[in-house]
Amino acid sequence: MINMIENARALGYINAPEDIFIDIDLIRNYNDEQLVIITTGSQGETMSALTRMAAGEHKKVTITPNDLVIISANAALIKFIVDGFKVVSNVATLTINKIHGEISTEVYPALISVGYICGFKIASYMFAGAILGWLVLIPAIYLFGAHT
Repeated sequence: MINMIENARALGYINAPEDIFIDIDLIRNYNDEQLVIITTGSQGETMSALTRMAAGEHKKVTITPNDLVIISANAALIKFIVDGFKVVSNVATLTINKIHGEISTEVYPALISVGYICGFKIASYMFAGAILGWLVLIPAIYLFGAHT
């Protein structure tokens, strides 16, 4: 992530003052209201930075109930299921260790054509993973994680 930010700044994609990005070791010198933490990775995996932050297991960052967490992910297939079949609500609300979260589905035009970009086989895997996550993993997290 650090290399990506540095490369994006060097190429002119990120135009920000030099002191806007700080080393993670310096975040204790700032109030929470002064910080925006950007993280990347496979969110939801046990070792992802966001999962460790939410569980209180990250070495340097802890998410508190007053923090706002924004997750950007592919929700086009979930949106299709929610709007097309009206099976579930388009917002799932979770509370784990007093940390409140909502999962919502929004579709952007660039995401709708994902099957054409990556091919039918990979789009099928993505669809199957989305179904598994929505119907099995999210309820499991709610049932087993929210009350511990």
